[in-house]
Amino acid sequence: MQLPGPIIVLQQNEYSGANYKSLKFKGEDNLEKAWRKRLYIPVTFLLEKKSKKQAAVVYLCGLSY
Repeated sequence: MQLPGPIIVLQQNEYSGANYKSLKFKGEDNLEKAWRKRLYIPVTFLLEKKSKKQAAVVYLCGLSY
């Protein structure tokens, strides 16, 4: 399985699972109802205390906190 481009870039720059998450939910649509069930996952990840390097990944995703 080939990894998506952004994930390869993150791994090449020594980011790990502590810095980013790439999750796939089999059988789930990319619709509001499905997102409502799993919104806590990215919110919890983004609100965890992070080092400066970890915070950079959040910025690359277009999100800030």
